Amino acid sequence: MTADKQSFKTALQSLAHNNVSSSTQICSYMIEYAQRLFEEADTTDLIYEVIKNQSSMAIVINTGLKIVAALKKKDINLLKSIEKEIESASKAATDSAVNFLSGAKNIATISFSQSVLDVITGINPQNVYLSVSHPANEGERLAIELKNRNINPVLLEDSGYSLIMQQIDAVVVGADAIFDNSFINKTGTLSLSLLSQYFSKPFYVVGCICKYIDKDAKKFFRIEEKPQEEISSVNCKRINRYFEEIPNRFANKIFVR
Repeated sequence: MTADKQSFKTALQSLAHNNVSSSTQICSYMIEYAQRLFEEADTTDLIYEVIKNQSSMAIVINTGLKIVAALKKKDINLLKSIEKEIESASKAATDSAVNFLSGAKNIATISFSQSVLDVITGINPQNVYLSVSHPANEGERLAIELKNRNINPVLLEDSGYSLIMQQIDAVVVGADAIFDNSFINKTGTLSLSLLSQYFSKPFYVVGCICKYIDKDAKKFFRIEEKPQEEISSVNCKRINRYFEEIPNRFANKIFVR
């Protein structure tokens, strides 16, 4: 295997422990690296490793299983078509959300979601309020992306949303997985949804059909504990879960088309 191919293999392995990139970005990288290594190596085990370690991201599970199917069939065209399916589904959901939310001037969100970033870009609000999102600080990354698009971000401490709820028009969040009666997103989303109800602010979820967990994918899905050391060095039990479950009934609308 050439040095370039080995670097792609290493990059694919690293996706299993990528806690910063959005789920859609991880899928894009998985597809790219699988294509790069298509003739050189069997990456099936590496794809399963990503699925195992990104087990709370439905689109990663669904995409990984599709990649494995394409690899088993040795069908490069099927592999190439997967990203187009994701892009089409994501665009349909984000376009619908942009049309619905057009005119909103002050938006609140949480963590980093490529779908939410695309919606915010389409709306072009005056301000976007978002928490830092400890411990991985995904909110800071979204703030940088917003500044690069000439949209004004306002960063908060993770528990600071009550300070700005009266100023916003709507809350817009992503979804890492969608079930029939609930969805999964960054821990803190449930509290944000309850705050939205208290302040009578609409709460919207932007996902896509690729994030729906069906019976075949459900066995791979779980919310795992992350390293306790990320939370604190104090010698006591520390709970570190990046994701939590939120009832669908708490959302005014879920965009999944």
